[in-house]
Amino acid sequence: MRSFWLVILGLLVCAQSFAQDGVPDLELEQPELAVEEEPPEKDLEPMVTERVPVEAQGENIRLDIDESLVGKVIGQVELTCDLKICENPENLLELKGIAGLSVGQVYSSKLLETAQVRLAKTGFFESLKVIKRLENDVVLLEIEAKGATLIRDVKFDGLETPPFEEELRKVLIYRQGQAYKRDAQKAQTQLQQFRNLFEREGYFGTKIELSATPVADTEHLVDLVFKIERGKARQVCDVGVRGNQAMTYADVRELLLSDGSFLSRRLRLYDSTFTSDGFKRGQEALVEAYRRRGYFQARIVDKAVRVDGSGECVTLVIDVLEGPKWDVTFEGVEEFNEEDIRDVLPFYESGYVDAEEIRRAERAIEQLYETRGHAFARVEGSEEERDQLDRSITFKIREGPKVEIREIVFEGLSVFTEAEVLEVMSTRVFALFDVGGYLQTDELLGDLLRIESLYRERGYHQALVRRFNLERISEGQMRVRISIDEGIQTKIARVEMFGNRTTTSGLLLEGMSSSPGAPFVPLQLRTDQTRMIQRYAGFGYPLARIETSCFLLNGEQIACEAPRLPRACTARSQEELSERCERVPGKQMCLRVLETDECKFEGGANAEAIRIRHEITEGPIVRVGARLLKGNFDTRASVIHREVELKRGDLLDTQMLIQGQGNLRQLNIFDSVSVETIGLDEAAQDKTEVTAALLISVEEASSSFLDFRSGVELREPFVDDRQLLLTGEAQYTNRNLFGFAQGIQPRVVGAIDTLQLFEGLNLDPTEGTQVDSLDYVFGAELSYSHPRFLKESLGIDKLYFTFGPFYLLDLLGIVNRQILREEWGLRSEFRKDLTEITERLFLKLGLEFKQIATFGQDGPVVEGERIFSPRRTVGKVEPDLTLDRRDSPLNPKKGYLLRAQPTWVSGDALGQGGEGFFSDSFMRLFLTASYFIPFWRGDVVLGQGIRYGQVFPLAGRENPVSIDERFFLGGVRSLRGFGDDSVGPISLSQTPDGGELSLSYNAELRYPLIPSLSVYGAVFWDTGLLVDCYVGSQRACWQDAFGQGLLDEVRSSAGLGVRALLLDQIPIILDYGTVLNRRPGERFGQFHVNVGYTFD
Repeated sequence: MRSFWLVILGLLVCAQSFAQDGVPDLELEQPELAVEEEPPEKDLEPMVTERVPVEAQGENIRLDIDESLVGKVIGQVELTCDLKICENPENLLELKGIAGLSVGQVYSSKLLETAQVRLAKTGFFESLKVIKRLENDVVLLEIEAKGATLIRDVKFDGLETPPFEEELRKVLIYRQGQAYKRDAQKAQTQLQQFRNLFEREGYFGTKIELSATPVADTEHLVDLVFKIERGKARQVCDVGVRGNQAMTYADVRELLLSDGSFLSRRLRLYDSTFTSDGFKRGQEALVEAYRRRGYFQARIVDKAVRVDGSGECVTLVIDVLEGPKWDVTFEGVEEFNEEDIRDVLPFYESGYVDAEEIRRAERAIEQLYETRGHAFARVEGSEEERDQLDRSITFKIREGPKVEIREIVFEGLSVFTEAEVLEVMSTRVFALFDVGGYLQTDELLGDLLRIESLYRERGYHQALVRRFNLERISEGQMRVRISIDEGIQTKIARVEMFGNRTTTSGLLLEGMSSSPGAPFVPLQLRTDQTRMIQRYAGFGYPLARIETSCFLLNGEQIACEAPRLPRACTARSQEELSERCERVPGKQMCLRVLETDECKFEGGANAEAIRIRHEITEGPIVRVGARLLKGNFDTRASVIHREVELKRGDLLDTQMLIQGQGNLRQLNIFDSVSVETIGLDEAAQDKTEVTAALLISVEEASSSFLDFRSGVELREPFVDDRQLLLTGEAQYTNRNLFGFAQGIQPRVVGAIDTLQLFEGLNLDPTEGTQVDSLDYVFGAELSYSHPRFLKESLGIDKLYFTFGPFYLLDLLGIVNRQILREEWGLRSEFRKDLTEITERLFLKLGLEFKQIATFGQDGPVVEGERIFSPRRTVGKVEPDLTLDRRDSPLNPKKGYLLRAQPTWVSGDALGQGGEGFFSDSFMRLFLTASYFIPFWRGDVVLGQGIRYGQVFPLAGRENPVSIDERFFLGGVRSLRGFGDDSVGPISLSQTPDGGELSLSYNAELRYPLIPSLSVYGAVFWDTGLLVDCYVGSQRACWQDAFGQGLLDEVRSSAGLGVRALLLDQIPIILDYGTVLNRRPGERFGQFHVNVGYTFD
């Protein structure tokens, strides 16, 4: 076995083809350009008499020298640098090409400045020095480039947690691959940020040193090491308080130390650890406690932290100004308890009490009452000052009747149907399973804004919801009447294109929203403009610009915007609306938009028709030049070039650049990826064709790590054979093996049933036979993965391939409760996203070759040991085609899922001379389909699922298929109310034996119980059957299923359940299913707990 694993590992290593490393580099600061003038020979016309550095020259001298060279032809361009890449003459030619300097060009200062910027953008150089001289009336240029020193790695030495290394890296200024310069200010800033992190954790006096160590045998690379000596933790030895009269010292002390543990702040068994953040939170807790007692203006006016001589003990000192106390009382309260009302008062947060704050409190209480249906509740607050420090606030509440919205009526509606308008509103008519039904004014005002936005999307830019009325129509019921002024629709009369030479106007406008006859929508016009620029970029014109103008039909130019109403004209909150509503018994009339001369639409497109003009400047056609890499210290250059598919000479397509950037990120071996161009600057605008270099910058992530996991899992807690598993797992992962972006992942897993330990013995399920050993699970696998398999050889994109050996010994029935197994072999899988055919279509092809031995419920036990079946050597081909159109894979509310799994399984390859490999082979077909239908705006969901599985022999056979390939039914994943795998044929010992034909159907209605807590209820019905397909030597699938009676073998259950959604996505379910057609000896029903729904 050991040699087998070594051979497999050796094959994986030998299979790698080593490509040449890419040039590692990183984002650098722009290098400084030092310019020197070289005096000509004596027989030439002299420019300057001596060599003078630029720093010593005045600006006038520099300009004179530049002016004397302007207009001259460049006769020579020499580039030298001290980097390894410059040893190759071809690389030097590439760099000169990137700079845009060549013999025959006319010299200008702008030309030299552009070259500097382009070379700086490569990130290869720390500084540049340019020497210029005039010889025979031509300009000779020499560029001396000093290579940048790059950061290869950043390490932390001596780090004791907390804080953890991940927290330090979040504030890290020095990044892998960046240029490193000795900058004292930058280093001090970094060190201070680290010290602040330690102080927040309570460690003061931390010493941190930064050192840069050159990488051995490599120039221009350093490793940065932060040597850390964590400071000492300071304890809070005492607390001093002044000004506290309403609270005792003990109360104040406990609140100030509220960030500490109960044992330190209440029992004082030890001193609390001091942290600056904890002290701040303690002050906030103290002020909040004062405000809860009615001291709304309580303040901490002074504070200090005094450190003793040892530096290990601090005394916290604070001065409190309590201020006056307000007694807050409520009159007329019936619907709420007073504490609920107090929670919405603004005084606790603001710390102020004045007439405006009391008005805010009135509105907050009215809004609270709206949540319970009291749309007409009214609140009046008043303050009484008994003396300077003793005051009171009284809120008189008229709750009014509780009313539900029974009607929403629209006036002036003609463009849209009522259903279309209601679709964008959150305010809704009361319904049994619906959320809402009570009027909430702020929510309604938001709805009115959304209605206006709906009109603007159709070109009705002056549509307004001017007013709305709230009308009681009967006891406990109300009507919301909304009045809409639709205004005129602005349409596009024609669209004109100018300047498009390389493509037709029709091709540019194809599929655009802003076309002749369409409504004018400014956002769509801007989107169309962006799309046209993107189309030009796809043609190789990334510098194309489009200027868009709008005109009335009389020729007057206008802004390409919608007309606007002054902001003050429209009420957007209950606070702004309160003074615009008139209240009469049973009715409230609110004017949302003022009707004054100042409240008129101004500017923009305020006519029925406009004309649009696009002026296009195409710019030069751009082709790809050199491809430069930065930051790939470990990753092979060939990997990066493979993902960014643009090659030299290709037309520059920005969409392909974005796609290449996404491809690199999907490899999961980089923390950051950027793809930039060099050469698409102002100097390129006037040319007809240019070449742009691609600068691909990556920051490599940590690609290898070791994980240890452990946990406890309770399986089937409501049945007699429940299991309490103690699980463990160790896994090493390397996602960038040898720099090829390929992975290797050895993994070991194990589990034991702790209940066996508690019981002291192990009773086997079969006939109570005792097994004298502790059952367990052990598994191991070595998995090799390739995320771009066959891409380079066959051009197949994003084909994910995994391969590796595995071993599993399952004595607990983890895979299947009815079967224990031992198996080992080789497994591989191909995965492909078939988006080129249709969206969210996935194909998997699994290949497996293994040896397996099983122990079923009827298996023999001899002298305390299980006797497993003879080993079988089988092969599998497992295609899996999935079409997933659900809105969420974890918590679907709409859409459908279709899945087909036709698996070919061979017979025993080594039994009977291998004759049964094909003769005993069979097809194991499994089909699933599910569909989800939302009701009541998606809060109620009807889910349905159907599954069909059958075994089809491909030749004659003498025995049923092995138990590990049979179907099982029953339990939380199929038929609730039944035990796991308990439905269907049974063995001689009356234990489940599986079957070869399985049909099941599940229906479930989910509805909200406590929507605010993401808790939902469910009612379900499950039905299905499982029968054998082998009787004697005859196949009898359908005869077994329906021969004795149409529904004799069909088992059904129904029940209720609760779903709690973690993070609004992950369902934790608790179901109780009742068996509808019980048989003798069966349970009435059963509870089930699971993570995830019964069907997908």
